[in-house]
Amino acid sequence: MHVLDMQIPMSTMKPPVEAVPQTVEVELAERAQAAAELLEAIAANRALLAGLAVEDRTRLLKAAGHVSRPDAVNRRQLVKATKRQRKAARVQRLESVLEDTGIRKLRREPVFTSPNVHPPVGFEQKEVN
Repeated sequence: MHVLDMQIPMSTMKPPVEAVPQTVEVELAERAQAAAELLEAIAANRALLAGLAVEDRTRLLKAAGHVSRPDAVNRRQLVKATKRQRKAARVQRLESVLEDTGIRKLRREPVFTSPNVHPPVGFEQKEVN
């Protein structure tokens, strides 16, 4: 699939809310690299645009404009989505560390006895035989 073959209206695009699968990330990275190379080539020689049909040229320039200068709503959505992803990654890192703590390991056991810091009032220890 070529970069110019994408037909996604800008108004219907939503920022990603949850993590995307690894294969999609790799494919997106490859497509982004191809798009960047194309735009860099056009920036170096704008005469390349003359070889495109008017519709394709207009579509390409509009899409590049939307990416480089998004409207306020899209910019806010992207900022919020980025914050959500960073927060989710931070929480996941913290949770993975906390999963190995002693109390959480004990809670995963079939029988859990919570540690009592202080014995109850009036408690007397007796030896059991």
